[in-house]
Amino acid sequence: MNSPYLHQLVRSNRLEEGRFLIEGAKLEDEKLRSFGLCSVRGRTHKRNDDYLHIAHGIPFRGESFNLYAVYDGVSIGMRRIMQGAKASLKAATAINEFFRDFASLCQDPKELLHSAFDYANNSLEKQTNATTAVLTLINPETGVCFAGSVGDSRIVIIREGRVIPANRPHRHPVKRNIITRKLGPDSKGRIKEERGDISVFILLEKDIVVLASDGIEDVTSEQMLEALEATNDLQGFTERLAQLGEPKGDDRTIIAVPI
Repeated sequence: MNSPYLHQLVRSNRLEEGRFLIEGAKLEDEKLRSFGLCSVRGRTHKRNDDYLHIAHGIPFRGESFNLYAVYDGVSIGMRRIMQGAKASLKAATAINEFFRDFASLCQDPKELLHSAFDYANNSLEKQTNATTAVLTLINPETGVCFAGSVGDSRIVIIREGRVIPANRPHRHPVKRNIITRKLGPDSKGRIKEERGDISVFILLEKDIVVLASDGIEDVTSEQMLEALEATNDLQGFTERLAQLGEPKGDDRTIIAVPI
């Protein structure tokens, strides 16, 4: 997508080149400027394993939906460090392909998202690494939002001074650094069935939908609300969240969508 605004974000290190996919016939700079878009490499990483994905104008049941997604590549084994970036890119490409080519053939929204995760999961069969994924499919006219997740990234809805979780991260209850579900092969190279957790929400005017990788998992709801109040726009808001997550040292990718 030839967007001066996106080039500006890349030049100012708010987005990392090659780590995002943004498309849509009516997704122009003016619309992009209303979002918050941030993806930065963590200080403990040699490269950014996250991937940011937006696709507008997806046809489904005679309506038009907008897709927002964040993927966080997972390295499996010491010899495969830095390969998570390939898995997150592969999953994003597969999900984009699925919604572009097959969304119009589905009728049930939950089955649509289940099938998208299944398609992406199988696309990683020959990969050596895995990825997490969170996505929302939003009808901007009606406010209907289908949310899906696999792994430990977050989806929250900010509404009238409250932060409402929209998914449950898949982590080990004691060993919090262990992800219990993901897209792609396990440590033995096996692909297990993974169709994601799916929820349905009705968004209200002035809601903000936030999707974020686990790089900001330590950011509390109170800090999130303070960051929103202290900034002038959603771009500044996502950049502030990325700053708050910096002590963890992980990659931080965040999308904030105004309703």
